[in-house]
Amino acid sequence: WKDDKFTHLDSDIEKLRVRTTMYISYTGSRGALHLCKELINNAIDEAANPQSPCDTMEVEYDVNSNRLTVRDNGRGIPFEQVETVCSYLQAGSNLFKSTDKKNAGEYAGENGVGLTAVNALSKEFSLIIYRDGKRGLFTFDDGKLVDTKYTKCSEKNHGTTVTFVPDEKYLGKCKIDHTEV
Repeated sequence: WKDDKFTHLDSDIEKLRVRTTMYISYTGSRGALHLCKELINNAIDEAANPQSPCDTMEVEYDVNSNRLTVRDNGRGIPFEQVETVCSYLQAGSNLFKSTDKKNAGEYAGENGVGLTAVNALSKEFSLIIYRDGKRGLFTFDDGKLVDTKYTKCSEKNHGTTVTFVPDEKYLGKCKIDHTEV
């Protein structure tokens, strides 16, 4: 039979690239906008979490470079978890939260797809995280963590900043429509 040859992709980054619309529904500008909304929703989720100190979010879009930056002053992703949550599907803190009716709306998001999708479909992707008196800069290239730099900072600093540029290689023509963000 012609279809007896099976393929298995080990890398979640490759899964997202090969079947993009299975994970984010769209390619092109709509796909890029979906990735923007994912980052914004992550910051909203952090602000809505009663355990988070987050009270500020910022969204910045550079039209010339098609670069989106989303900042929050929440807890900050634990440094040791950054590569996992940016490289593997279903990696996050919402997976085993209660789903009863009382708490169902408390935890939004796609349960560990978002940051991995943004990473997989980005030409540029980086995070700056402030947590526990340290600042961590995490730079990814082609879906892989390539550089990590830590510096000391004030214990008062906390939060996550994510910057990305969508990649036409995977999304096609993908100029972010900033009127929709």
